[in-house]
Amino acid sequence: RHGETSTLNAIIDQLVDEYCIDPRRIHVMGFSSSAWTAGTFACAASERIASFSVGVGSFRPGCEQLRPVPLMAMTGDLDRGTVTRSVELWAEAYECNSEPIVEDLGSGVTRTAYQGCGADIVLYDVAGAGHGFVRQGCIDNRYDSCFANDVFDQLREVERFFAEHPLEG
Repeated sequence: RHGETSTLNAIIDQLVDEYCIDPRRIHVMGFSSSAWTAGTFACAASERIASFSVGVGSFRPGCEQLRPVPLMAMTGDLDRGTVTRSVELWAEAYECNSEPIVEDLGSGVTRTAYQGCGADIVLYDVAGAGHGFVRQGCIDNRYDSCFANDVFDQLREVERFFAEHPLEG
């Protein structure tokens, strides 16, 4: 929605003006229902969003953009169909020109990397994960929002992905 996009742009403007923030390293992360907002904003503000990540939520399936925006997505048992389909539609919009590479990372984790796209598109699928964060070590799981996995840590992977995808220039 336009209101969300203009509000998020205004927040970024304020943060860049008031703090020491590198405007080439502005990334968006959406989880669950906020995944849609993250995808919508990545489309609307592609000239200022370096990359985005979504977890266990569907998102806007591609759009007209000034530049392709790199995507890292994560899904598990409860959201596999909708998240995977959103990633496939994003890859279609970028006209990826070959079959994705699927790697088995162990412990029920697969990594799918789409090839020949205008930007990197990566999907992690974690068997046994529900609608929550996947961590190598869950500190407090009172709310069943953390799913332990010994090879994949969602926040570390997002941090790595963001570090590898600054805006050019």
